Amino acid sequence: MKSLMSARKCLVVALATAMILTGTRTTKAQAAGVTLVTDGVPQALLMVEAGAPKSMQAAEALQTYLERMSGAQLPLIIEGETLPDHAPAGRIHVGHTAAARGQKVPSGFDPSIRPDAFEEEGFVLRTLDANTLLVAGNNDGPYNGTVFAAYALLEELGCRWYFPGDWGEIVPKETTITVPAVDIESRPDFPVRSIWLSGWVHCTREERTIFSEWGPKMRFSEGMYPTVGDGFLARFLPPDDYFDEHPEWFAQGQDGVRRRGRSASHTMLCLSNAEMFEEFVNNVEKYLAADPERSGFGISPPDGMPYCYCEDCLAQSLNFQYPHYGRQRRMQSEEYYRFATRLARRFPDKWVSTMAYSLREMPPQGVAIPSNVRVHHAPITSDILHANDTQLWRRRQTVEIQKQFLEQTPHFTIYHYNPGFLLGKFVPERDVANAAVNLPMYREMGVKGMIQEGRKAFMQTWISYYVSSKLLWDADADADAIKQDFYSTFFGPAAGPHVQAWWDACERVLGESHTQAHEDSLVNHIYTKSFTDGIRKHVDAALAAESTEEQQKRVEAFALIAENLERYTAIHEAEQQLDYSAAVEAAERMIEIKVKLNDIYSFFISPNHRNWNMAGMVEGRRDTFARLASLRDGSKGTLVTDLPLEMRFARDPHNEGVVMRWYLPERDDSAWETRDTYFLLEQQEKPLDEAGFYPYGYVWYRAAFNVPAGLEGRDLTLYLGGIMNEGWVWVNGQFAGYQKHRLWWNHPHDAAFDVSGLIRPGEQNHIAVRVLNDPDEMGGLFRRGFLYAPQPDEQ
Repeated sequence: MKSLMSARKCLVVALATAMILTGTRTTKAQAAGVTLVTDGVPQALLMVEAGAPKSMQAAEALQTYLERMSGAQLPLIIEGETLPDHAPAGRIHVGHTAAARGQKVPSGFDPSIRPDAFEEEGFVLRTLDANTLLVAGNNDGPYNGTVFAAYALLEELGCRWYFPGDWGEIVPKETTITVPAVDIESRPDFPVRSIWLSGWVHCTREERTIFSEWGPKMRFSEGMYPTVGDGFLARFLPPDDYFDEHPEWFAQGQDGVRRRGRSASHTMLCLSNAEMFEEFVNNVEKYLAADPERSGFGISPPDGMPYCYCEDCLAQSLNFQYPHYGRQRRMQSEEYYRFATRLARRFPDKWVSTMAYSLREMPPQGVAIPSNVRVHHAPITSDILHANDTQLWRRRQTVEIQKQFLEQTPHFTIYHYNPGFLLGKFVPERDVANAAVNLPMYREMGVKGMIQEGRKAFMQTWISYYVSSKLLWDADADADAIKQDFYSTFFGPAAGPHVQAWWDACERVLGESHTQAHEDSLVNHIYTKSFTDGIRKHVDAALAAESTEEQQKRVEAFALIAENLERYTAIHEAEQQLDYSAAVEAAERMIEIKVKLNDIYSFFISPNHRNWNMAGMVEGRRDTFARLASLRDGSKGTLVTDLPLEMRFARDPHNEGVVMRWYLPERDDSAWETRDTYFLLEQQEKPLDEAGFYPYGYVWYRAAFNVPAGLEGRDLTLYLGGIMNEGWVWVNGQFAGYQKHRLWWNHPHDAAFDVSGLIRPGEQNHIAVRVLNDPDEMGGLFRRGFLYAPQPDEQ
């Protein structure tokens, strides 16, 4: 299918930059284009389809922006109404007016179960004669074709909506506006296209309204498959109604106890219970009967790792050891999709939307997915730093999972996390570069579309929503041209290339790494002080470049985003040297930057939120640094000594280290290697192969450190900045403590051990740490450590 951006070669008027984004397919026999405004005077009116709210919305958008461009308000007439006296000769027919009859305009909506469902969408921009322009599209069902056509025309006239709201839009000033002859039919490559703002970053009601108004400009779609999300499963069996009488219908924990969640959205069902299934079907029947227009329903277990450990559920398990979402959890693709399949066959003429997420991300073995099941894939543990064409295993496996689902059903959509850094400090990602590769691949694979879980954090997501929206409509669109148009238009031709060079450098350095992570705390070896020092020249050049006052303000906002990354690198530089006061200072500046950016444009970030004090966020890290500083400066503790940054290191592939007492100080470790204890193993080692696999299992760290005399009888604490995933500690050959397993991407990871009776003041002491690095997870010691004497009242 030829879409607007790939099919056309040259539409517009005054602004040459419009040609960068789009080309135009024209008909040679057509006359000159339609003049809309001459010297600020209307030369055309808007003729709107009667009784069509979507066409009216499109016409009002055209009227508003054309007036903002030229100062001229084009008359808006509903077809059938009397024309005003001295009406201008030109006509913009908006929607399915009489002028559209006989024209090829996309229309119709057939929600029936079929492979090509939801593919009727589209619009046309067409010159009918020297005075008449048709702006129309499919308005049937959930489609908004005419609205999309109106914004496409405005975009060709130079309007841009790079970000939501006034701050992110460009409206050129043109007293004369002429649209050259054009004949375009445009259809999307992906029926499902949307972004929603999650609650991870606070949004006001007004901001959500602004974002929703941005959606039509980005050609977001809505109302296709039934909505599905975490916790939809128990909505049809609310625990408040059923648990007391039928606890056996609900999931059993490993401890043998059946439990209800705090709400239906947090409750897991026992998928093997036959009576539960029949009651579930009855309730779905009631739900559908209450509104015959409902096209189907969504089902998905709650967030996290829900599983039923009853005998019947365990008996159904095939015990595939798929890549884990969390440790020591059974995967349940086969059990879950067997349940979903049985349910879908009871309702063959209705859609059943479900999530491929958490313990059920893998395509099931031995289960045939019916044609009325839509699978919505949420690859939360996937690599976000590389595109689909990489050989690195996390992303490669993600694509293979998607291909296998598509072999079973054409109704496959992707739930994309953007930003992909789930917790953190809002540093740049590379979603623009990845989208340019991934979306053409998804189209060729047959993916139905993408829903992005977004955040009001544009200081981090930058133009990724804008670019991905363009590519979701037309996967052949030139991403580089879209970027160049943005930078030169938004920041000016002098400053724009420097701003782009900074962002491109960030994307490039992330993509060149072998790291496969989705937390910004684990890219601190990529985003380093030397890196940000090296790209600072682009910031300085952009600030010094000639630009308008408005463009200069945008450059200053960009400079704050760049400084935020610089402060991020300063935090890690200071933390690596255990200079927690400097780390606090850098974190405080990052917090100040968020406030400043929010003042400039509220969609950059929110300055405060209930999540901000979590351990992985900058506020949480600041509080951690302040606490650690207090353990060293005498206020809550006194520093005894820092542990070495580098330690002796060995792998223990046969798990013999404890038996052979590798923890003893006299153990000969001269043949051992060394490793930095601030960075995880994957951050400092080369992978085993081009797929980016690393060895995993048990590893050991050993080091000697001196303790000054005079500490006899003092309480002493050993602090380790991080153990990933599980750790055992010995001091001077004596067991000192155990750190339970923690997920690689979760927080916190630090550990403290009372070693009062194990330390030998005035002597050289010895530490040994055994670490278990799980498969599918990053691991090792990190964030270094130190020994301190707590104040008596801090015991």
